[in-house]
Amino acid sequence: MSEKPAGKGGKRGAEKGIELSDRYEVYPDQSLPFLSSPGCEAVAALDKRNPSLTMFALVCTRELAPRIDAIRSLSHVESSAFLTPRASGVMTYAGDNKRRFVIVFEQPRGERVQADPSASFQPLSEDDLIRGVITPMVANLREVGGRIMAHRAIRADNIFTSGGANQEIILGECVSTPAGYYQPVIYEPIDAGMATPSGRGPGYISDDFYALGVLIAVLSHGGNPVPDLSDQEVVASKIAVGSYATLVGQARVSLKLMEALRGLLCDDPAERWNIMDLDLWANGRHLSPKQATLSAKAARTFEFDGEEYNTARGLSFAMGHNWSMAQEILRDDALEGWVRRSLADEKCASSILKASRMSRMGGEGGGGGQDKSVGGVLTALDHLAPVRYKTISARLDGLGQALAIDFEKEHVPQMISEVVRSKLHKSWIEAQPSMRPEFVPWIRQADIIEGFVNRSRIGFGAERALYECNSGWPCLSPLLKDDFVNEGGDLLPAIERLAQNRIPDFVPMDRHIAAFCATRTKNLSDRLFNQLAEPSDKLDYYISVLRLFSEMQRSVGIESLPNIARWFAKLLSPITETYHFRSFRQQLAKGIDGATTSGDLAELLWLVDNENLRQQDDAGFAQAQREFAAIAGQITWHEEGALTSDAHVANISHRASAVVSSVLASVSIAAMSLIYVT
Repeated sequence: MSEKPAGKGGKRGAEKGIELSDRYEVYPDQSLPFLSSPGCEAVAALDKRNPSLTMFALVCTRELAPRIDAIRSLSHVESSAFLTPRASGVMTYAGDNKRRFVIVFEQPRGERVQADPSASFQPLSEDDLIRGVITPMVANLREVGGRIMAHRAIRADNIFTSGGANQEIILGECVSTPAGYYQPVIYEPIDAGMATPSGRGPGYISDDFYALGVLIAVLSHGGNPVPDLSDQEVVASKIAVGSYATLVGQARVSLKLMEALRGLLCDDPAERWNIMDLDLWANGRHLSPKQATLSAKAARTFEFDGEEYNTARGLSFAMGHNWSMAQEILRDDALEGWVRRSLADEKCASSILKASRMSRMGGEGGGGGQDKSVGGVLTALDHLAPVRYKTISARLDGLGQALAIDFEKEHVPQMISEVVRSKLHKSWIEAQPSMRPEFVPWIRQADIIEGFVNRSRIGFGAERALYECNSGWPCLSPLLKDDFVNEGGDLLPAIERLAQNRIPDFVPMDRHIAAFCATRTKNLSDRLFNQLAEPSDKLDYYISVLRLFSEMQRSVGIESLPNIARWFAKLLSPITETYHFRSFRQQLAKGIDGATTSGDLAELLWLVDNENLRQQDDAGFAQAQREFAAIAGQITWHEEGALTSDAHVANISHRASAVVSSVLASVSIAAMSLIYVT
């Protein structure tokens, strides 16, 4: 077993502890490497309410995000044989001001059973395995399975001794990284072992029972029973001879343990032992595990990439690792003929014939049609394998997780989009002998991916599919690379912190932020994202972003965001110059200053996007233009000498004569009327 350093830490270090959840303190300066999990650093922690407990914290990364839902569920577990998350949350490191997600656990008293997956140790006896490992593991699996989830990290280097006289094991944590990502291939069932680590998915409780079977084999052997085999060779061997023969083989195992190993390592999930079977076995009942059902062997072999294959499943696995050569195979009917004649599988042969014809219709240069055909052929040859397409290999429940983990890898979002657009996930479902209840949510998830990747505008696309399918995944915007934002209510405060010391010159918006807002903030209308996608100019785009953020501020209930308000006031400062009235510009500038001070984004939006004020300014400006035009015309008329021109003088003279004549006539009539009356 591994050696554990003498010091445990967890008190006070060189730096002051960072408070978490008002109860715990975390000490980033006190590293505890013997407690680190793959991908996560372990540091000391302190329970302020119970300082006698020795605690530690795992510092998670944004790129391989922790299982937030699993943390919430497992934090209620009360078990001495399980590392339970005591608290979790985001804390700010004083040194670099970066924000990281941490999970606090109580330290196990004993040491790791295996230092690392390749280390050797003293094999455990049958009694130690049954009493110290299998018995507490049954309780753990019952606890985890009761929460409708899987542990997905059962392995020898993730269990600890209890430190007591009975030497029962303590199961390590499973929440700091995505499910199954760091699990060695030997612990994974065949289909999960064929998938890429990112595409293994949350998995099923049956995966944990399989891992328990591998754990028993490893502990009874004193290390990896197949250390000389590569991951690909391990999977190929499991396909060829079965998991039990690969991992146990001719090793000396007692009849009692052999019975459990055959049941747990059964490659058919429907026949694999479950919690009831283990309970019966532990209580002395003798069960008869179903013998491994291996793939049917062909009458003659099929050559691919210089190797001979006599099973469809083995050939499918090999073709999935050599995509270009698999495309070549489909250019004739040799594969279809081999399946039809040597394996006598008419259904599979018909599927291959259809795919081969589609591939040839796609042309000699490859392309999407050929890639879809290869994916369909691989499923036809092995319906138990993951969905495969180019470099994508994912279980049905792992498509969404693969999209999140590998999003920044070149072409991965595009390839996953092509998987769902090509309906390869539905072809996989159709190839299954029966519909299982657990398929339903994963079919729905694939449909969600398909629905969003077909809409490319901002707020949708592959980014939206990522956050819709991974409820606890943090926002992957480059703007937030030093933060951990996994809740809708945390986004605006994170952006507020970005502008704390300096107001950037760019707008705080990208495709990840838009998709994250749409997924994690309730009651946001699609209209807001349509406006983002169709701005008339740069200022219109800035206003659209401000409108979205103001709606979020109202929805989340954040009273003041002064830094964001100043940020947008700086970006939108040219708007004040678009008003014509000086008084309006002064009024607007004063109002913006007030809105930035209060941090009210809705008020700021009302000022910079005030249609009534804009109409008043436009109407007043139009009236001023008309008055100016009239005055300018008069000035021009005078400047051109029209006042003293003969025509103008004659016109004025005629008009004056007419007026004088009219006046004189009126006076004469009045006088004559007066004389007549008198």
